[in-house]
Amino acid sequence: MKRLNKYSSFATKLLVVTLLTVGTVGCSDFLELQPPAEISDANFWTGEGDAKLALVGCYRFSSGWSNDNFDSAQGLLYLDFSGGNGTEKENFTTNMASSNTVATNGNLNGYWRSSYEKLAKYNTFLDNIVTCPMDETKKTQWIAEVKTLRAYFLFNLAFYFQNVPMPLTTLSVEEANTMAQSSQADVYAQEQFKAMDLEVDKLEADKLLDSIHKSYLDSISGETVYNLFKKYTYRDVKEREIN
Repeated sequence: MKRLNKYSSFATKLLVVTLLTVGTVGCSDFLELQPPAEISDANFWTGEGDAKLALVGCYRFSSGWSNDNFDSAQGLLYLDFSGGNGTEKENFTTNMASSNTVATNGNLNGYWRSSYEKLAKYNTFLDNIVTCPMDETKKTQWIAEVKTLRAYFLFNLAFYFQNVPMPLTTLSVEEANTMAQSSQADVYAQEQFKAMDLEVDKLEADKLLDSIHKSYLDSISGETVYNLFKKYTYRDVKEREIN
């Protein structure tokens, strides 16, 4: 019994010492508010290497099957099926585009959610690369690439959902949840779609692509790439308007 009391007394003293130590030192001395191994906008964007890592992240698309989005094989196939160009046995695409389609449809939610996840990623890139110390020619090209990716997802959102929120900068959670919708016409009217977000005119695009991708674009000019991309996008719109 004496031994038990002895251990109990020792444990009590140890607990008191621990509490006094924590109270004296404070939580801020124990918690790493920004661990040096963690990446954040505050300690990232120190040079071209960081910007390239972020650019690679912008090109990370879905892999495998079971992806309802605008950048996967299944996602694009399901859009064709929903338009009457085929079918699949589970009838997912029938439920995506029928008189019984509901706003809570899981497949449609996938297209919406994944698109805005990517838009948030692209806006973070575009907001931060501007002040990143790096080669200005590469910076111009990378900005153009990511703005084109952003334009692609905004175009598809407006094309399939009509009126949609159009974030063009990084938003807080509160700002994102209270952002008003833009009309489909307003989305299409954005300058980024008129120039397909290349940030440079056709001659500059030719010069830029030629200087950076000379090894494998000798026979394809920047103007050709520019026009093909723009033609493909607007042809899609016009065909839907006609049909």
